[in-house]
Amino acid sequence: NFNENEFVNRVKELSADAIIFTGGGLIRKPLLEATPKGILNCHMGILPIYRGMDLPEWAVLNGDFDQIGCSVHIMDSGVDTGPILSKFIVEPQLGDNIRSIRDRIEYHMTSVLSETAFQYLNDQIIPQKQSILEGKQFFTMMPMLLDVTEQKLSTAFNSKINQKTFQ
Repeated sequence: NFNENEFVNRVKELSADAIIFTGGGLIRKPLLEATPKGILNCHMGILPIYRGMDLPEWAVLNGDFDQIGCSVHIMDSGVDTGPILSKFIVEPQLGDNIRSIRDRIEYHMTSVLSETAFQYLNDQIIPQKQSILEGKQFFTMMPMLLDVTEQKLSTAFNSKINQKTFQ
């Protein structure tokens, strides 16, 4: 359990500059404050607009095709509310479904997180604070809405192809 005192104390003993977090639960204040540069997380959503769960799905359902991707941020006590370090947009492509979009985001997350961590730890990035009033927190999408989302994704790109064909 990374929130237990024994783990937090071990992290402090290591004198690490930062922690890279790849998911697995909520982190409490003692661990959030255990390193000088905090805990970095690569979040599958474009912050600050999309916080929470199932964010590629919600972005598609909302028609925000330019807000699909991932963000690296410094974790704080809120849900995806910490300062933003970088964003990476993944554009939907012809034939995409939610799974293929998620796979493409996941493919890029490691390199985005690595590059961002390197730049941040070398003081090449200034963290951008988020306002709690920006964006929304989304929750797990219900299966019925997921079906609507898949249909919307398919329809959006079929209509783009038809528009290009007839121009």
